[in-house]
Amino acid sequence: MRLTALRVAALAALICAGFSFGQQPATQSPPTAQPEKKTLTNADVVSMVKAGLAESTVVLAIEQNPSKFDTSPSALIELKNQGVPSAIIEAMMRAGDSAPASSESLPAAGAPGGNDQTEGTELLGEGAYYKTTKGWVRLEQVTMAGGGATHIGKMFVPGLTPQMVWTFRGAEAPIQISEPKPTFYIKQSFYMVNVQGRSPRDVVVVRFDKKKDHRELQTTSGGSMFTFKMGFSKERTPDITVTRLSDTAFKVTPNSDLQPGEYLLTFGFFGAGGYDFGITAGK
Repeated sequence: MRLTALRVAALAALICAGFSFGQQPATQSPPTAQPEKKTLTNADVVSMVKAGLAESTVVLAIEQNPSKFDTSPSALIELKNQGVPSAIIEAMMRAGDSAPASSESLPAAGAPGGNDQTEGTELLGEGAYYKTTKGWVRLEQVTMAGGGATHIGKMFVPGLTPQMVWTFRGAEAPIQISEPKPTFYIKQSFYMVNVQGRSPRDVVVVRFDKKKDHRELQTTSGGSMFTFKMGFSKERTPDITVTRLSDTAFKVTPNSDLQPGEYLLTFGFFGAGGYDFGITAGK
């Protein structure tokens, strides 16, 4: 009886050992596949906006997900009608053009993917830029801080008129350019294309009067009622050539070297705002 029990135990041990020896090692199950990201469409963007998501959140979603947006003129108008902010619409357009996610990583001048006819401006966001051999430099936007009529005493002198002068903060623009004849590019939103006063023919480069802690811009000329004119004097506005590159972009080139000083790239004669820069060449 005892011998039989021992034989049974030994047989069981051999069977277990044989089973373990013949058993294939457990294979590691493949990692769970990550769910595929959804391709965003115009309808998805409208839904996110109407759900009350922050503008920055929607832009981030556009930048981090694949997309297939319709950015035709009629689709852009419909997006605007649906309440989609301009910043989100521009992010959609950049996504369609494989543009950089932010203005901090601007494409190099002549970067691959740029269209020769538009000189790479299709990769840019809305704004004004200075083009260098190393890439694009965005000009900062500036608005007048105050101003009004100067030389009020002239009002009491028959035949004489005061002048209108705008004041801008700071003695110098943040962007200082050593090149005396720089090339500028203006990229507008699609919605500004047909706005009166925003065509290439309205672009003006005008020189500031630099003061100790601010800059001034005289927007009238003429010292008497007979010579008084609204607008900048010819001495303040160097001749420029403006070339249209696309419906939303154009190039601005001075016809001759700009004198050292502070300047404003603006539209029209009013000069209440624009993009400022300084020329340091020859200083």
